[in-house]
Amino acid sequence: MYKQIFTTIIFIALAMATFGTQPVSAQSAESAEKIRAKVNKYGAGKKVTVLLKFDKKEIGEIRDINADDFTIADSSTGEIKSFSYSEVVSVKKKSYAKWIAIGAVVAGAVVAVVVLTLPCRNEGNCF
Repeated sequence: MYKQIFTTIIFIALAMATFGTQPVSAQSAESAEKIRAKVNKYGAGKKVTVLLKFDKKEIGEIRDINADDFTIADSSTGEIKSFSYSEVVSVKKKSYAKWIAIGAVVAGAVVAVVVLTLPCRNEGNCF
């Protein structure tokens, strides 16, 4: 019985960890107007992840916002890079919510395994 519960918990944890993810190529490309609106909404100084066509990704802080393009300062090198709105597939705020959710799922799975195996310590033969 404990094997079935343990297996179920593992499958649920794996399903929750991959929930909502999809390959970049499967995501729909936003129009240049939507990208411009997002960049303007975030404003200068906001850390973002910029996904370009052909699956290239840049991470940095928005510096300048113009009518046809915007610039970011690369997070690792500090290099200033300019991007035309038409070459950008998506712009997302830098967020740690995904990692917090994964940590919560893993912590829940560990707690469940510990709680389910506590009776086994006294009996010695659970599985």
